[in-house]
Amino acid sequence: MTFANATVHIGAEDRQYIVEELGSGTRRANSRRSIEDHVELVDRDGVTMLPGLTTRLTPGHTPGHLSTIVSSRQQRAIVLGDALHCPAQLTELEWEFLDDVDAALANQTRAALVKEAEIAGTMLLPCHFPNMQAARLLPATDAAPQWVLS
Repeated sequence: MTFANATVHIGAEDRQYIVEELGSGTRRANSRRSIEDHVELVDRDGVTMLPGLTTRLTPGHTPGHLSTIVSSRQQRAIVLGDALHCPAQLTELEWEFLDDVDAALANQTRAALVKEAEIAGTMLLPCHFPNMQAARLLPATDAAPQWVLS
């Protein structure tokens, strides 16, 4: 393990899916088993990992997919992980990613994240978008939501 003293937060349902059911293959299951002593399972929103870092369950891509919320005062950024894979999914919420385990749940999760991103003081930090810059999503009026770099 690269960071020997780190705690690794994993969605409880992901541990079941990946390690017990081998849902992502034997190699990934063995990788997760090798760090079991460092794992803290997360089964709800709002688990504080460190001050200003909390969990947000974002299932669909995998059963226990987690995003992280980084917050300071009235500002926060939602680190999306695999919840959204391309900018088009901000306006085309029904566009599926081939590797989503539960496409319908992933669509619901994306819709909730887009709605949440319209709250003042909230940014999204995508992990798969080109250039991966944090940005704000301005609420839609008669047009599609606008992606504005912060």
